Amino acid sequence: MAKTKTSKKRNRFSGAKMPTVRIKAGVKVSHHDPDKNLKNQDFIAKALFQCLIDGDTKGFKEILQAHLEAINISDLADKAGIGRRTIYEALSPKGNPSLNTLTKILHLTMKTAS
Repeated sequence: MAKTKTSKKRNRFSGAKMPTVRIKAGVKVSHHDPDKNLKNQDFIAKALFQCLIDGDTKGFKEILQAHLEAINISDLADKAGIGRRTIYEALSPKGNPSLNTLTKILHLTMKTAS
């Protein structure tokens, strides 16, 4: 079977090719800060609990990872005595964190968020 040829030249990215979206006149636009909700301890606790009730482990890990990125994973890893790599691997799609790891992460997360 013949080998497929691939181009060695990379395509350039141009911001000029991006579509322009115009907002209709009279439409009010407000500032949205996703970090505000991601740093909110009560909001995250409810979302994580709902994932546990629903049996949604993927959603649980995604919510926890977004929350940890908002509050700085490196600082939390140092305080918990867990390596950053361990946290990243545990929350990766193929990761399967132990209950002990989750407990340490959640304990410090909720402690530092308050």
